[in-house]
Amino acid sequence: MNLFKQQRSTYKQDIKNKAGGDKATADSILDLLFGTYYNDYDSEYVVTWEGSYSKEKNIWNRIALLAILPFFVITIPLQWLLLGKVGVSQNSKFGRVILKLTGDYAEDE
Repeated sequence: MNLFKQQRSTYKQDIKNKAGGDKATADSILDLLFGTYYNDYDSEYVVTWEGSYSKEKNIWNRIALLAILPFFVITIPLQWLLLGKVGVSQNSKFGRVILKLTGDYAEDE
């Protein structure tokens, strides 16, 4: 078992060649990247996202986050007792307001 994997960039063509070349299917590529059921989904690759998914946050977004976090920490036991889960849905009105305040909501979505 290898605990530490070597980090290196791999390109689309390299993955396609290792998965079967021109005869590669979506299943063979996914099996190569993520492993299969029979080998416990172990793969030599670690798929990461190296991009920004949200806009840059300004000082007001950070202050709003500092104000919202204690509220959620205090209400976690109550949410769990009453609802059986913790957190806010991103699709609810309240969830969208929280996302806008903290700068994580994209208007074009």
